[in-house]
Amino acid sequence: MKTVEMGGVFDEGYGIIPKKVMKDTELSIEAKAIYSLLSTYVAGESDDSSVATICCSLNISERRYYRHRKQLIDKGYMTVKKEGRL
Repeated sequence: MKTVEMGGVFDEGYGIIPKKVMKDTELSIEAKAIYSLLSTYVAGESDDSSVATICCSLNISERRYYRHRKQLIDKGYMTVKKEGRL
C-alpha cells in the first residue's frame, strides 16, 4: 500500500475548485489557473487578491490576466463588482 504525503503544501491556505470549471474545454489553462488562485483567496478571505499579486504569482502580465479572466466572466463563472467611492 502506498501513501502520498503533501507536507507543508497547505501552510499558506487552500481553496475549493469545482470540477465543472476545470473540465470546461472552452477555458484556457490560464483562465483555470486564475480561477484556481482566486478560489484560494476567497476561501481564506485574504487581502492578497490584487491583480498585481495574482499576476506575480502566476508569472503573467496584467494584459494576459484580463484577457483570460474575461473567459471566466463571459462563461458566468465569476462576476466583477466595482465598489464606488464615498
